[in-house]
Amino acid sequence: VKGGWIDLDRLMDRLGAMGLTSLLVEGGSRVIGSALSSGIGDKILFFYAPKILGGDDGFPICKGPGPASMSGCIPVKNISVHRFENDVMIEGYIGAE
Repeated sequence: VKGGWIDLDRLMDRLGAMGLTSLLVEGGSRVIGSALSSGIGDKILFFYAPKILGGDDGFPICKGPGPASMSGCIPVKNISVHRFENDVMIEGYIGAE
């Protein structure tokens, strides 16, 4: 644990030593932000439901340090789109090709 949060780099090292090569990280904006900033991910899934919410107190997709402009953004590549009744899942890959 580092600063009250799981040390993701150490976790990945330990899981790798156990022979685990895949991990699903699911959580809120801070968990996703931590995973992205640590660079442990290579695949990302976005789920969209056809529902509209309003208000100024919404949650961002990820929280924490990160690029503030499009020039520094994390690109998502090799995108595929899947539909589940009215919901949509976008699957893509991040990081180096």
